[in-house]
Amino acid sequence: MKMTKQRIWNKIHSVNTLYKSNYSMDYNPYYGGYKLTSNNGSHDVRERMSGRELYRFLDGLIAAYYNINKGQQI
Repeated sequence: MKMTKQRIWNKIHSVNTLYKSNYSMDYNPYYGGYKLTSNNGSHDVRERMSGRELYRFLDGLIAAYYNINKGQQI
């Protein structure tokens, strides 16, 4: 499956909805790919990585949310 910016943005939107956060993505192919940021890009949450790695990291955040909140109303 090809990782697209839109697919990653959708996953970031899901994470922001669950955690009530304001994460965003910075992409620069010359510096190594994607970076997860917050506070309008002023804080780096994760260092640069490939699109697939960022997508899987976001999957992990979603899985962690559901495992922590297991049994509670969401």
